[in-house]
Amino acid sequence: MTFLVSRLACGNNTLKGVLFVFNFLFVVLGLVASSLGAAMMTTEALYVHGVREALWSFVGVGFSATFVSVLGGLGALLESPCLLVTYTVFMSLITFGQLLVGCALIATSSLAHAAVAAIFYRARAGDELLGYIAARTQMLFECCGSQGPEFWSEGEAQGEGPLLPASCCHGGLVRRCDATSAYTEGCTPHVEAFVHKYGITIGSIGLAISLTQSLGIWISISLTYRLRDLARRMKNL
Repeated sequence: MTFLVSRLACGNNTLKGVLFVFNFLFVVLGLVASSLGAAMMTTEALYVHGVREALWSFVGVGFSATFVSVLGGLGALLESPCLLVTYTVFMSLITFGQLLVGCALIATSSLAHAAVAAIFYRARAGDELLGYIAARTQMLFECCGSQGPEFWSEGEAQGEGPLLPASCCHGGLVRRCDATSAYTEGCTPHVEAFVHKYGITIGSIGLAISLTQSLGIWISISLTYRLRDLARRMKNL
């Protein structure tokens, strides 16, 4: 503990100010990170196994970090060792959780290809819920089938101009959707690129935030030690 304090050669008021500003910034960052995770859950990425769980965890950890940062700011302002110790313990747990969730979100983004392909195969097999998800995906990303329009006619007799789901055509309101009017690109590459882009971005933000939070933990430990040492000396006067 003495080593930690000796590395912060500044007064208590400076530490209080730095810790308060630090926690104020993390209240804002926690809300922003949680909002990003919540926004991504409104997209089809929510149906990608693994990514969904990581996003829920990311939002939960983000809101928890916001609440604990408020405790840290109050502890610094009120010079309360009790609040600072509570902040240090919970922020350490949250930082560890963010590291795990950030790594998990980056890792599970690689599962997007197989997950999206599975959704389309089950939709083609007649699953109503996944059929709705597949239709929504086609309309949102302006794509058709897993790898292209031919996906919907695989394994079937190729008659003249086989009909495709209405969501394969622009707006999904056409009377007849066939290969001549359908989107030409498959959905799996589009969704995979989307999840990779935002999943890895949000996961990286989580890792960066968790590493920066360790600085706040360090300052909090040092300030708590100094306040307790000061109280002990005042008591002995």
